[in-house]
Amino acid sequence: MRVVIGMELEAEQSQRIRDSFPEAEIVEAPDDGSMRAAMPTANVLYGGRGHAGLLPLAPNLRWIQTYSAGINFLPMDALAARGIQVTNASGAHGVQISENVLSMMLAFAVRLPDLIRAKESQEWISKRIDTEKLVLEGQTLLVAGLGGIGAALALKASALGLHVVGIRNRPLPPPAGVSDVLPASHLHDALGSADHVALCLPLTTATIDFLGEAELRAMKRTAYVYNVGRGQLINREALLRALREGWIAGAGLDVTEPEPLPSDDPFWGLPNTILTQHTSGGISDLDRRVTDIFIDNLHRFQTGQQLRNLVNFSREY
Repeated sequence: MRVVIGMELEAEQSQRIRDSFPEAEIVEAPDDGSMRAAMPTANVLYGGRGHAGLLPLAPNLRWIQTYSAGINFLPMDALAARGIQVTNASGAHGVQISENVLSMMLAFAVRLPDLIRAKESQEWISKRIDTEKLVLEGQTLLVAGLGGIGAALALKASALGLHVVGIRNRPLPPPAGVSDVLPASHLHDALGSADHVALCLPLTTATIDFLGEAELRAMKRTAYVYNVGRGQLINREALLRALREGWIAGAGLDVTEPEPLPSDDPFWGLPNTILTQHTSGGISDLDRRVTDIFIDNLHRFQTGQQLRNLVNFSREY
């Protein structure tokens, strides 16, 4: 079995893979050139972009384990046609991404962005802040997408006293902390009653522009939206208008379209916007967390068991 590690992985983690599978040939290919050289005999790809141009070079490829939870960068139709299994890293990012959303919610609640700007300008604004601060306890959080990230957020938010409502189309039991689960057909009604809306969705054909002008206008003028999925989940121009014209109170964006934002992009200058620059999933031991999933899956792959986090090609996640 030949396993290609298609990214720069910590030496400790690549050694763990070697120690766990001494009979396997482990090849590290962190750049495009080494990937092209390694793929003709690869059976398994861990990480890497797995783009369509590499597939014709990999006649023996049977399984791709991604480093991310999102898999929208993969050539899904080509992989499905070849019968190549894909698994994602769901479960490795929920804790840190949910904390990122909560940090943005708390920052808006206590007016932290205003206070940081006031410190930079040496302006004392305590009287205004006292009248504008919010209390999250008792407010409603709408979580769109109740996978690992959405479920982790719901649990933490409910512990702070928020009423959590979820949007999910699959008929599954609600995760801990979620009071109600609604289908996407009830989205507009749910948006109208939410104080905070968090998008924890994968990017698929069905979720592009999940929030457009109609959805943003359905929200309360005092409500905030948070996006930790992909930038294309929210219509960019509609969001700009919503933030400029006061359809909503603010936005906490970990992801944007495009990335990185150009220096002249208008989102930089919006005072009611927090940008965390697609850092919410990052953490010092992320290599270990994702490699834990990969090692478990490689054991399953060798023994013919069902793989963990197997992607459903028809759902695109």
